[in-house]
Amino acid sequence: MGLLVTLFLIMVNTYTGNINSSISTEFGLMAIYMLGCEITVSEAMAEYGFLLYRSKFTKTVVSPDPKMETKPKINLDKHCLVIIPVLFAIFNLCFWTFVTSL
Repeated sequence: MGLLVTLFLIMVNTYTGNINSSISTEFGLMAIYMLGCEITVSEAMAEYGFLLYRSKFTKTVVSPDPKMETKPKINLDKHCLVIIPVLFAIFNLCFWTFVTSL
């Protein structure tokens, strides 16, 4: 989680530094790309927070044998491990296709 927060803060700092040094205040291509990157990192942070919340407040399944007590499986992590990079790859494909066509 610390790496995600650090990455998010670095991206915000890079974006604001470039916006402050540029002459134009329009919402340009760099802003669109940085927004796409920030959304991807935010999705990963939200998924991590949801998993922490769910693991803390999910009740354990009680069985007569103490060794058999388990929490229900959380498959969200496995799905997000595939979905988030695929969405970022689709964003990059669309963005760079648009940029090279200009």
